[in-house]
Amino acid sequence: MRCPSVGDVVAVVCMGTIFVLLGLYGYYVMVPVLKYLPLYVVSVIKITHDIFSKEPLRTFDSMLLPYMFHPKVNEKTYATKNLLSCPKKGKYVQLVVVIPSAPYRESARMSIRQTWGRFGIRKDISIFFLIGKTYTKKTEKNVDKESRLYKDILMGNFHDKYENLPLKSVTMLRWVRDHCPSAKYLLKSDDDVFVNIPRLLKFIKKLNPKKRAIYGRIHKNAKPVRNPKGKHYLPYKEYKDKLLPDFANGPAYLIPVSVVDELYQATLYHQIIRLEDVFLTGIVASNLGIERINNYEFRSEITKLWCLLQRSIAIHKVPELKLYEYWEDTFYAKKMCDRFN
Repeated sequence: MRCPSVGDVVAVVCMGTIFVLLGLYGYYVMVPVLKYLPLYVVSVIKITHDIFSKEPLRTFDSMLLPYMFHPKVNEKTYATKNLLSCPKKGKYVQLVVVIPSAPYRESARMSIRQTWGRFGIRKDISIFFLIGKTYTKKTEKNVDKESRLYKDILMGNFHDKYENLPLKSVTMLRWVRDHCPSAKYLLKSDDDVFVNIPRLLKFIKKLNPKKRAIYGRIHKNAKPVRNPKGKHYLPYKEYKDKLLPDFANGPAYLIPVSVVDELYQATLYHQIIRLEDVFLTGIVASNLGIERINNYEFRSEITKLWCLLQRSIAIHKVPELKLYEYWEDTFYAKKMCDRFN
């Protein structure tokens, strides 16, 4: 789609439809004014003086545009039912845990609820799962039933797929800002992570909640994966530098709620890339001058050593059945290992 611009135009008529122009980090997104138009594709087009460039830089489903750049919780479905888990805007909440999860991973969510997620019954801890929209009616019904039963599911207004993981993180920030702004800390954790909540709370006590920092397993001087077959492939058109900014490993990282709104606002003015941890804790945090602080207790490997488990805050790549094993081991090992902590 190509249409001429006229100076500082904020609205244009193109192909018989009125569009508004939304600025986005040097680009403009053409969004139809009318909400319920047939599905079609619009383009993000770079503005060069008084004409649109010939090549569209990126293309999105027009139905997703409002949520790509201003993602929010689907308030008509789950959010309004689950606010009791963060009463009084989080006034008494020390820790909010948001766990991105796929709609079909009900068993993974159940494993967390029955293990370390039990800490969510405490007044000072709130735990939620965050999912995107489902593709099938059956899954949608299952998720709706699960949400009504446990009241711990938030749904974002975007389709749930790997490429939209950054949208989950942006949605997470917006929800915490709007509904739990008085809480002290936000932990983002994947649904295959075991979180040692007592160890995490012990770590939090040592921190200054006003410090502008992100805590986790920090990657430094990492190179972008340019191989299209790689899981963490990052094409040159999305990120051109030879090295990535320092970033917290995606499976688990800790953010003071005092910087959540600042992070959220900044995401609206950056081009989203497909790697959520690099995008949020790397690019956005770096531009804001937010420090990334390494803590080796955010672990990527599976360990069965009791005392090492006891001294871990989060462990990634834990199968569902192992969660129960780790949950029991953290309590059995406590007395034996306390002298090392």
